[in-house]
Amino acid sequence: SRHTKQLEQKASGQVVLKTYHGLDELDEYIAKASEISAITYQKMITGGFNDSQLIRSLLTDSARRNWLRAYILYAGSEPIAFESGLVYRSTYFAEYRGFRPDWTSGSPGSVLLLKVLEEFSDDPNVKKYDYGFGDAPYKQRYGHEKWTEAPIYIFAPRLYPVLVNMLRTLFASLNISMKYILGKLGFVDKIKRSWRKRLEQKAIENEKDKSLSESEV
Repeated sequence: SRHTKQLEQKASGQVVLKTYHGLDELDEYIAKASEISAITYQKMITGGFNDSQLIRSLLTDSARRNWLRAYILYAGSEPIAFESGLVYRSTYFAEYRGFRPDWTSGSPGSVLLLKVLEEFSDDPNVKKYDYGFGDAPYKQRYGHEKWTEAPIYIFAPRLYPVLVNMLRTLFASLNISMKYILGKLGFVDKIKRSWRKRLEQKAIENEKDKSLSESEV
């Protein structure tokens, strides 16, 4: 694909997808994925992938049940993108993904997705790919089915709960209105890109400072 050729040109070498399914492969996958995740914007908002007891337990259980599907995209010998999820009843549920922001111009996220889809095309156990919650351009580009989910709030029929509900409804309405207006003006995507770029740059600087501190010890 165009994205793959573009990334190969940037990498000046081969772009390879490595798969991880078994228990004996988890340590390597977690180490590589955590390394990439450390400089993503998700990490800066206390999200993203990390070597926590919870995530390790979930991956271990998935591997034992033969559900685990985990991937690292390499540009030459450098890990630049990762994704992991699980397969249940012929549907792959994507859980964690990320890529190095300093490789953004090579579209590593798109290349990773395309290579994972190629893997699934040869896997008789996978019929559907579930992207999970949230909206993103790649989901609109490659997905063909979506549905809307919303929380349900129940308030007691008393004065204070009713006032709380009125305030919640007011602020929720303002939020929806502002998103609609900004979306129509084309500002939403620009704001998101700018916000993510700032967070990614901060994550890279933090990682550099951490490396310098460790080298000085």
